[in-house]
Amino acid sequence: MNQLEQRMQEWYAVWLKSRGALYCASLGGRRVSIGVAVQMKRAGYVAGYPDMCIEEPRGPWHGMRVELKVGQVPSPAQRVWQQELMKRNIYAIIVPHNLDYHEACNWLQTKTEEYLRGEVPKWHSK
Repeated sequence: MNQLEQRMQEWYAVWLKSRGALYCASLGGRRVSIGVAVQMKRAGYVAGYPDMCIEEPRGPWHGMRVELKVGQVPSPAQRVWQQELMKRNIYAIIVPHNLDYHEACNWLQTKTEEYLRGEVPKWHSK
């Protein structure tokens, strides 16, 4: 996770909290020692899992997952997670990597507000 993505995640957590959303962050993209990485993998961490989990069901969706991107292309594992989550009626988005920090925050806020209002199309990107 680069510094802008870290900054975005910190902002997003504060923003979600201010809206009373139930959410949690994953350890996505964190650099850890090889020993800790082995422990994480044994404990069930899987590469590519989204950065943020929002546990607010809306319409047909059981929750929302968000992969934060600023200037970095999503990995194949991140794309697979998005597809698999959507198949399971978990709304999964990846912030477009070609936006600058402020554009990305605005895009993320808009998409999350739409989701929380229940305005996401039933079969979006399925």
